[in-house]
Order: sequence, then structure tokens, then C-alpha cells
Amino acid sequence: MPGHISGVQKRLSAEEPKSMFVHCANHSLDLVIQEVAKRCDLIADSLMLVKVVSNAILESSKRKNIYSGIVLPPFTEDSIS
Repeated sequence: MPGHISGVQKRLSAEEPKSMFVHCANHSLDLVIQEVAKRCDLIADSLMLVKVVSNAILESSKRKNIYSGIVLPPFTEDSIS
């Protein structure tokens, strides 16, 4: 945990005072989504469906190949222009 009182952040800064803490935005987003899913059944069900479908795809090389042929390329800032 990155706590400034007794967590990793505190221990690292004690070891190296010039260290700078940067929290991971993806981790923060994941924590928010987990909290929302606890309070909203629709979100929880949607996330479970995504998990089931992605596991079904990943369990088979044939399904992975089919999926890779239909999935859109990743979104990048360059694709806007």
C-alpha cells in the first residue's frame, strides 16, 4: 500500500529521500470500478459477462485467431488525425 505514514511510500522515502511517488492511474480506475460494481448489479453483471467471454476466447487458440481477425486495432492519439 502506498501510505505516507506506514506504507511502501514511507519506507521508500526513508531509504531514498529523493524518491518520488507516482500512483498508477490504471490501479486507481480498477479500484473505482470494483467499488461501483459492489453497489450496482448491472455493472457487476456486465463485468462478469466480459470476464466469461474473454476467458472463453483465451482458452482456445482457434477462438483467439478468429477474435484477432475481427477486433479493431487499439485506439491511439495518432488514429484521431
